[in-house]
Amino acid sequence: MRSIRLALGLLGLAASGLFATHAALAASAPKAGKPGSVQGVMKDPNGLAVTGFDDNTRVTIRNKDTGESLTVKVTVHGTFEFPKVPAGKYDLNLPISSAMYMSYEQKDIEVAAGKQLKLELPIAWGMNLGTIGDDPALLSNDLRRLSKNVEGPAPRMADGKPDFSGNWINIQDARSGARQPPMKPWARDIADQVAKALRPGADGKPATQYSAVYCLPQNATPELQTFPQEVLQTKDRFVYLNEFETPAYREVYLDGRPHPDPNLWNPSWYGHSIGHWEGDTLVIDSTGFNEHTPGYGIHTEALHIVQRVTRPNKGRLVIETTATDPRAWTGPYVMHHELGLVTGDELQEWVCAENNRTDHFGEEPWLQMIQRVMNTAPAGAREGTLVEPAAKP
Repeated sequence: MRSIRLALGLLGLAASGLFATHAALAASAPKAGKPGSVQGVMKDPNGLAVTGFDDNTRVTIRNKDTGESLTVKVTVHGTFEFPKVPAGKYDLNLPISSAMYMSYEQKDIEVAAGKQLKLELPIAWGMNLGTIGDDPALLSNDLRRLSKNVEGPAPRMADGKPDFSGNWINIQDARSGARQPPMKPWARDIADQVAKALRPGADGKPATQYSAVYCLPQNATPELQTFPQEVLQTKDRFVYLNEFETPAYREVYLDGRPHPDPNLWNPSWYGHSIGHWEGDTLVIDSTGFNEHTPGYGIHTEALHIVQRVTRPNKGRLVIETTATDPRAWTGPYVMHHELGLVTGDELQEWVCAENNRTDHFGEEPWLQMIQRVMNTAPAGAREGTLVEPAAKP
């Protein structure tokens, strides 16, 4: 009996020891449900950290089995962290709105339970090939981040009207509205021809380049462009000065004059602009555009642009744009832009070297291409006399 009890006791001790060993192993091993983590840094082709992005730059990982996604912000230092990630295989996506850097994707990232994964994302140069200061998105972020004393109410002129004067830069992530106007079929067909000319061909080169490459204006309303600008305001004038435009100014008359006689006015890239006040809102009315000025898709000389400009506080300028062209479009083209105040900085001199040559330009200059494709419009379309086909019942 004593030997039986001893044997049973030894078995009990062994069992308890075995249980303790399993418990210890279980405690030391990663649990199946314990999440891992992912830390990453963006590196440019020189091996340096990519910096300067704001809180709106985000990286997303998507679980390949469950389809669930996690998204975090990229810091100004180009780093990011997912603190809790269920184990599994993921695809990573980092969209970048920038002329300096390309967006990035990486497939089949393995996250182990209870483990930390460290990533270095090789970010390729964008269209400006890494030229410092030549990226409007990063420049906007940097200039606004360094600006001081931008809080408080909007200043006012001696007559009580809001004073829009100051240095400004577009906030790209604050833009909203359609990307293209609602074009009629004949205009859409021409827009497709333009898009095709701007895409690389079989030799890797486009047939042409954007207007800026040829030192031509980039937008009928250049203040909507993304590089630094300055507003000069008096009682009877409102002037935009732009750092990256040719010509580098746009003038708005506030002295009550009307638009010139269209039969005498020579259609131009920036048109003719007059303004008036509606309370604290400056309403700018612009007509007299030529049909190849950029920024408003395919349009005719009937293009009419109305902008409502406000300064809700010291550090923000808001521009609401509504454009119409009854000859080329089926309805209005509406956009919303916001500009941030820049302090402690000045506009830089910008010179566009005319007639410079590069293999990247393509064979047909931009303006020649636009004039050629506009001539493919159906007879009467550009003059507004085109008879539109009857709608199908």
